Amino acid sequence: MRVQFLGESMLVLDRLEHPPLDYVRVLEKAVPPGVLEFYPALDSVGVSIATGFVLESLPEERAWEGAGESKTLDIPVLFDGPDFSAVCTRLRFDAEELIHRIVDARLGVQCLGFLPGFPYCRGLGPEFDAVGRLGTPRTRVEAGSVGIAEGMLGIYPAASPGGWNLIGRTPLTICDPEREFFPIRPGDTLKLRSIELTEFESLTGSEVVR
Repeated sequence: MRVQFLGESMLVLDRLEHPPLDYVRVLEKAVPPGVLEFYPALDSVGVSIATGFVLESLPEERAWEGAGESKTLDIPVLFDGPDFSAVCTRLRFDAEELIHRIVDARLGVQCLGFLPGFPYCRGLGPEFDAVGRLGTPRTRVEAGSVGIAEGMLGIYPAASPGGWNLIGRTPLTICDPEREFFPIRPGDTLKLRSIELTEFESLTGSEVVR
């Protein structure tokens, strides 16, 4: 593990031997003196620190293993996205095979970012690394859109511009900042489930179960 200062009030832990979330879970169990908050990212951890923090207060390397458990959330998805066919062509899968590969995966939420509540998930097969971002991002992607890019899967929690390949959409509300509704957390696992249009319509507006 490498520890670097980012200005006077932030540390960055990188070159990690374990998943970033393991480090955060250990630190949260016994917060070192002078540590204010933790920010897990895809391959590193940000640590907000106060004046007087000393590096020696971080746990030793062996403490990071077996750091905790996560919850699994069911995410129904209607696989009708505008880029679904293009992704099939890129990966040389038919529609049934692409859906099977995605719903069979256990998608670990690595971090939240880009938008409040946007989950960056890993767990797709290595073949999905070949699917890059769009050359020209869309100016508007609707809330609930499910996209993939560079081996990861994400869900847009609100309408916004976006450059991921859109393969489907979920009828669920995955976050609501006004109500502080953020059911998906780093460390959780998402299990996608293929649904038809009738079920999509019946579930529209429902919330992710915490």
